[in-house]
Amino acid sequence: MTQENRYDAPTLPGTYWERDAEHVVVRAHLAAGRMSVSQWHTLRQILDDYPDLDLRITTRQNARIYGADKALAEKLLSRLTEAGFQPVGKKGDIVINWDSGLRSDEVFDIYPYALAISDWQSSGLGRAAQVPGKLKTSMTSSPGALETVSYADLGFIAKRNDKGEPGFAVVGGGSLGAMPRLAAQLLDFVPAGDILRVMEAYAQVFIDLFAESKVGKKRMRFAIRKMGEEAFVAAFHKAYDDVKAKNLTGLPQNALRKRDWGEGIDANHPNLRATRFEGIYSLYLPIPAGIVPNEFVAALDDFVNYLEYRPELALAADQAVVVRDLAGDDALALLDALAPLMEKFGIGAAQSHIACVGADLCRFGLAHNSALSAVLRRFNAEELPEIGISGCMNSCSGHQVKPLGFWGKKSDHNDFANDIYEVVIGGSACRDAAGAIIGENIGSLSVKDVEAFLTDLIAQQKDSGEPWEQFVVNHADALKALVETYKA
Repeated sequence: MTQENRYDAPTLPGTYWERDAEHVVVRAHLAAGRMSVSQWHTLRQILDDYPDLDLRITTRQNARIYGADKALAEKLLSRLTEAGFQPVGKKGDIVINWDSGLRSDEVFDIYPYALAISDWQSSGLGRAAQVPGKLKTSMTSSPGALETVSYADLGFIAKRNDKGEPGFAVVGGGSLGAMPRLAAQLLDFVPAGDILRVMEAYAQVFIDLFAESKVGKKRMRFAIRKMGEEAFVAAFHKAYDDVKAKNLTGLPQNALRKRDWGEGIDANHPNLRATRFEGIYSLYLPIPAGIVPNEFVAALDDFVNYLEYRPELALAADQAVVVRDLAGDDALALLDALAPLMEKFGIGAAQSHIACVGADLCRFGLAHNSALSAVLRRFNAEELPEIGISGCMNSCSGHQVKPLGFWGKKSDHNDFANDIYEVVIGGSACRDAAGAIIGENIGSLSVKDVEAFLTDLIAQQKDSGEPWEQFVVNHADALKALVETYKA
């Protein structure tokens, strides 16, 4: 049997093949990226029992376990499910800002609403669980955290109306990858209690548009490209009017978590984040390329289980592990406990980029992101713009909405330095939810030329005196010419 045919062999629900067609990836989905101390302990126990496995964080705020064969995967799925992870289903298909509930500038805590949407999608009770393709949902509690909402299939932005009542602005139809598009404005305001009706309306449009379709990849952006944005928005409004009468209750009360262990400190550390609660802090720890070392998992588990109270953990969309709800002294003590591992693995340092696994492990990857990541780590991250690296055009790293991005076009399995990437400039996911900018492809480079290219690029940016976001837009022609000098 060829490797390609082996990919067609069935895997267990909650898993999919790695590139070698011998091992599978095991999903450890989480609703909105939140994780309890006991769930983190489950991951630690798995890695202790099977030290050859790898734990990675995705840009969808989920965990993935790599390196299991099919027999082991079945055991892992059982343990993860028992611990409250959701390997099968759609619980991991919603992303929120990791600091919801803690930000000083947020409208309100959206996490309870994210849970309600997540439970509804996976319950099988409504149309949202019956959509024929991917339905990636994002929410944000603050106008200052719009990153993933601007290109979501369905996005919710917390706001209040003139009466001070909580609700959401709604955008939809966005997606990255082939034929990318940004989300369109669907509703300026919907009461918070109507979010499940919005989900049902969107799902109904999705189902109707693909009812007779025989295409394999069913994504809303493809239908919108054919019918036009105006017709899509009109179809959504009609469906929303039809479902308004549905009795979709059981939404959460936005209860405030009691945090009576707070302890203020006089400290300044780049990984320490103050919250709107006095004496309560978060520890924000970026993980290079999302690869979480087993030693780090164990050390963090040892510390949080020592505490008399229970903090909460979160996975961030930029591949960081966050420990939330720490008292000040405990946050500093945890930094001290993790310091040797942070130095050893580069954890917590400013990261120049985020990256998917690429062709090293992914069967769809066209380039080995490990080689390009190694080149970027030679630079001071503070000299570079925000960068996304994707092993193919699917944009798992969000390279299309970064100031600078790379996506894999061709690989050399004998020498990764010869892998070829397309360069993308000028993307932005933050300017506003329905008006951000998809980056422009400007030419291709081989990995062996990226260091010289970036050295020249940094010099030009410094000479301009402009911030990166402006520089890559204002000097697009010069950057195209620069890529041409190294063109692969």
